[in-house]
Amino acid sequence: MKFIASTLSDGPEFEFRDRLFTPWMGPDALQVHVDHMVEFGMLPLYSEFQPEFGFREIYWNSGVRTYFEARSARDDKEFCEIVERNLEEGHCIATLQISSDGLYTSTWLDSDGLASAEIALESLGISKAKIRS
Repeated sequence: MKFIASTLSDGPEFEFRDRLFTPWMGPDALQVHVDHMVEFGMLPLYSEFQPEFGFREIYWNSGVRTYFEARSARDDKEFCEIVERNLEEGHCIATLQISSDGLYTSTWLDSDGLASAEIALESLGISKAKIRS
């Protein structure tokens, strides 16, 4: 399989999108933050990991009840297992970031959530990730 990561445009969306990112944080703080945001109906839309900074995310409210899964800083083997399981269950990859040291950070949604996410991604200048056979 070939994984095509999301890209972030440097167009007019850049400044607005940049302000939506959380501050960089470590894995423990990230999990607490995700749990807190999910309680309020906000889901991770795009996540980044860089070894020198940690994690940061952009959240959004899908407006629909949706399955979501966010996985951060996974190696090749772990990521391939996540891909296989999600595809078997009919879930769609929304975003993918590959860190400078080759770790994968992804967000997965069901088809209802993906339709809403694609609108948000486009407005923020973030391309949807792709998986090719």
